[in-house]
Amino acid sequence: MKESLVHGLSGSLSAIIATLFLHPLDTIRIRMQSTHSKTTLRLFLKELRTNGNLMSLYSGFISSIISTATSQGVYFLVYKAMQVFLSKGKRGLTVLDDLIVSVIASFITILVNTPIWTVNTRLMKSEKEESISSCFSSIIKHEGIQGLFKGMGTSLVLILNPVIQFVTYEHMKRRFKQKKLNAGVYFIFGALTKFIATMVTYPFLTLRTRVQLEDQKTLSFVDALKDILENEGASALYNGLLTKVLQAVLNSAIVLASHEHLTKILCLLCLTKKIRVAAK
Repeated sequence: MKESLVHGLSGSLSAIIATLFLHPLDTIRIRMQSTHSKTTLRLFLKELRTNGNLMSLYSGFISSIISTATSQGVYFLVYKAMQVFLSKGKRGLTVLDDLIVSVIASFITILVNTPIWTVNTRLMKSEKEESISSCFSSIIKHEGIQGLFKGMGTSLVLILNPVIQFVTYEHMKRRFKQKKLNAGVYFIFGALTKFIATMVTYPFLTLRTRVQLEDQKTLSFVDALKDILENEGASALYNGLLTKVLQAVLNSAIVLASHEHLTKILCLLCLTKKIRVAAK
C-alpha cells in the first residue's frame, strides 16, 4: 500500500509541475471547443486587445491545479495498487493485465473527479474571476447535484484515452527494458503515446466540454453531437485540436518523466527513513 501511495503522491506532484506551465493552452482549448473559433492565434490576439496581457488565460488556475493533482494522484495510486494485485504469483504483467489496470484506474478517477472537472471547465471558459466555491455553489443552486456530473457519460467513453496511452506506454517500457531509460526517454514515450491517444479520442473531449458548459438544461452526448453536426459541421468536433495536442502531449511527457523520477526519489527517501528507524 505504501508503494501505491508513493506513486499517487508523485503523480500529483508531477501534475502540478505540468499545470504550472501548460494551463493557458488548456484554457484556450476549452474556449475554442465552446465557440466557433478556429485558431489559437486569434484567441491570443483577443486577450491582448481586451486585457493588454494574457493573465485571463489563467482563469480557473487553482481549480485546475486541484483537478489535475487529484486526478493524476488517484489514477497513479489505483494504477499501481492494481498492478501489485495482478502481479502476485506472476513473473510479469501481460498486455491484458495492462488493459484491466488502466480501465479500473480510469473508471475510479472519473467517478471521483467529474465534479472537479465540471467546475474547472466552467472557470476556464469564463473570462472573469470567479472562485471555486462560488462556481460550485452556483451549479448546485441552479442545476442540482447532477449538474456536477455533467459529461460523465462522455468521460466514460474517454476511458479509451488513458487505456490507449498506458497500455502503449507499458508496452514500450517493457520493449526497451534491457536498455537504460532516463527522464528524456520517458518524456518521449509519454509524448508519443499521448499523441496517439488524443488523436483517437479528441471528438469525445469536445462533446464532453459542450455538455459540461451547458448550464440551462441537461444536454446529452447525442444531443451535443447532433447540435454540432447540424449547426457547425463535423470539423467543429476538432476545434482546438492543435492546442490540445500540444498541451496534452507536453503535459503527458512532463507528468510521466517527472513521475518516474519523483517516484525513485520518494522511494529512496522512504528507504532511508526505514534504515534510520532500524538503526535506532
